[in-house]
Amino acid sequence: MGNEVDKDVLTLFKTIKIYYTVGVGELQNITASDVEIVNNRAIFTSDEILEMVPNTSVIIQFYTNNGIYITNAMFIKLMQEDNKYKYITTYPTQGAHSQRRMFYRTDLPCDITLAVNTLYDDIVYYTRSAHNISAGGFSFMSTTNRFPKHKSINASFVLGDDKISCKAIFIHATQINTTTDYPYMIGFSFTNITKTNADIISKHCFLHQIEQRKNKTM
Repeated sequence: MGNEVDKDVLTLFKTIKIYYTVGVGELQNITASDVEIVNNRAIFTSDEILEMVPNTSVIIQFYTNNGIYITNAMFIKLMQEDNKYKYITTYPTQGAHSQRRMFYRTDLPCDITLAVNTLYDDIVYYTRSAHNISAGGFSFMSTTNRFPKHKSINASFVLGDDKISCKAIFIHATQINTTTDYPYMIGFSFTNITKTNADIISKHCFLHQIEQRKNKTM
């Protein structure tokens, strides 16, 4: 079973799409306007109705400023309340992440400390050099494609005189080469970053880009 989707993702969405397989190779979907978590169940509110068989899988896509989070859940039942339809599912688990580049991503040198709240409620700290970073998230290189199961992650780092601290969510572990001791890229997205901090990161990334271009012409 995958990691549960960070609750910040469930509150920072712009649109939610729920996809259901109705036949071989045939998907239907509805748009949800809200989601509520009750007793580890997700309740999605929609104006649309789609009959689904209980205890079957659904794909739920959360459209956010950090891209599209493609999650998985099990449909439990459908209820009607005040002319709205309530789709009850298990808590969504993390799937793929399609990051539409809203922010410039660069190899700006930066050490990032991750405070990982594990499933055992203890905090494990990791400090890694960023492979790349943007106002949407960051990645680092790793010897392994594994990352500890956890409840939450807090990322903190310094850019110039600016200190940044915000929540992050583990997105992917991707092998990008086979010839180094660090073949895997581990990617994260920020989930509750403020506009001020996003602007600070974007400014430093932009200045680093300008410096890189200037050095290439010298």
